[in-house]
Amino acid sequence: MARTLPNIRVKRVDITTEMSKGLRDVNIMITDSYNKNKYFDLLDKIYAGSGIRNKEEQLSKLCLSIKPDDLAQKIVADDVGGIISESEVTENTADIIVNMPRAEPLERLRNIFKIQIVRIEDELEIMLKKPDEDKFDPLSKLSFGEKCSAILSIALLNKKNPLVLDQPEEELDHAFVTKDIVESIRNVKGKRQLFIVTHNANIPVLGDAELVIKVKKVPGEDKCTIEEQGALEKREVTEKVQMLEGGKEAFEKRREKYGIEIS
Repeated sequence: MARTLPNIRVKRVDITTEMSKGLRDVNIMITDSYNKNKYFDLLDKIYAGSGIRNKEEQLSKLCLSIKPDDLAQKIVADDVGGIISESEVTENTADIIVNMPRAEPLERLRNIFKIQIVRIEDELEIMLKKPDEDKFDPLSKLSFGEKCSAILSIALLNKKNPLVLDQPEEELDHAFVTKDIVESIRNVKGKRQLFIVTHNANIPVLGDAELVIKVKKVPGEDKCTIEEQGALEKREVTEKVQMLEGGKEAFEKRREKYGIEIS
């Protein structure tokens, strides 16, 4: 089981690298660190009430320094010294880890097997390059809106299934909407069906929407009526869309892009 993990990691690296190629200001990568929560939780359960002093700190050291399969082998070999030298846990901890007090022989074997096969997942890191900046920042250091920007870009990657987006401009930086989001929409709209609800004219206009439906809420009721629908080339549709946030600006950018006059 343990020997197959490197191949899984290589596959994940290949997938995230390929995904990042389809993104401009977002980078997805597999880091050199691992998510060891399952590993820690297993050890915490096996050695519950075993007498390890400062158990959380000691088990954390083990998880950070010795991989599950290696630890299982050290337990089988009664290698107390090896555990101490690699993890810097106390002698008390290493002795308890090897001997598993209160565990019957068969239970001890089961516990060793559980340790040997526990999964430690690769850590996935998503990074975003903010407008007018050269460096990428990890998701943990981004604002809520910037996090949404990064995740939305990934959601728009080339896939075959239809995608429904409800006001993707919410909490997003205006520059990111007009630059990255609309470009991502244009890149994928020929390969998958997109249904987008928005108050921002830049998304349908710069995203080259093929069908625009302008609706208006019925006062006092949970429903809307259709005011106009059709392609952007239809004058009535254009007039309605220009009433939205950023409408005139969006059509001006569209005119510059295609070199056409829009009255």
